[in-house]
Amino acid sequence: MASFAYSAITAHGSVLEGVLAAPDAEAAREQLRIKGLLAQRLDQTSDADEAASEGGLNKKVKPRDLQIFSRQFATMIEAGLSVVSALTILEEQTVDKNLSEVVTAVRQEVEEG
Repeated sequence: MASFAYSAITAHGSVLEGVLAAPDAEAAREQLRIKGLLAQRLDQTSDADEAASEGGLNKKVKPRDLQIFSRQFATMIEAGLSVVSALTILEEQTVDKNLSEVVTAVRQEVEEG
């Protein structure tokens, strides 16, 4: 399955960028349409490009940093914050660069649906 880098417009008019896997460009456009996105740009990426774009996601996160993140996230959710709001706050406050990159990627995935 191929990977496609895209830039798409949401129903609210904001622009989202990301990467998705699909057998061909038409299937990739259909996936975006199902998510309620209108593709502006859709480019097939090579495996090397994909590995470079996800380079920070393959690095290790210290168990202690993950423990602190989990406690803070749970506390925010219990306090009534939305998942996106809690992830945004933790993304900005996380000291560990690798964990911050993962939180950013997770927040983007949650926003995309």
